[in-house]
Amino acid sequence: MAPDISFGDFASKISGERFDYNNIPGFLGMYGLSATGNRYEDIRLVYKVFDETLLNNVRTPMVIEQLPAGISPLIEKHDTNTLRRGFLAMGGFRVMDFYVSSRNPFDVIAEFESQATVLEGRKEKVRRDYDAFIHSLLMGSPPIALMCLSVDKIISFLLEDNSIMDHRIYM
Repeated sequence: MAPDISFGDFASKISGERFDYNNIPGFLGMYGLSATGNRYEDIRLVYKVFDETLLNNVRTPMVIEQLPAGISPLIEKHDTNTLRRGFLAMGGFRVMDFYVSSRNPFDVIAEFESQATVLEGRKEKVRRDYDAFIHSLLMGSPPIALMCLSVDKIISFLLEDNSIMDHRIYM
């Protein structure tokens, strides 16, 4: 069984500085990135640092969970700052993703609305893309828990090459 660690503890351990979910600009500054002032975009930058810098330090299998909230409105929040989402990382790669979907359709709609205010011009696309999912939640569909082990991530891991798009298999 792989040991598990929260994203905040993992980032603190690797960077040598305490990771604070409420000070994302400070974290980005340690990696030479400037915060945009838009929490949604800043969280995207945190994930970029995670994928391009922090993940390289994982050699043995490790489960990294409680990722920063702000990207997906579909994933249930663990608390105000973190999601019930994680990764199995190994050899510098994300090998498996897992998450629990939000149970409350009104929480999902509220999160969509808050993100739509900062995603100029994408509100209708987001609503169109996820309308069926929100409708199914409103009709009482059960929550979803997902573990995803994908062929492209396995190939990237085996080839020790993190550029997944180069190994994408189309059928």
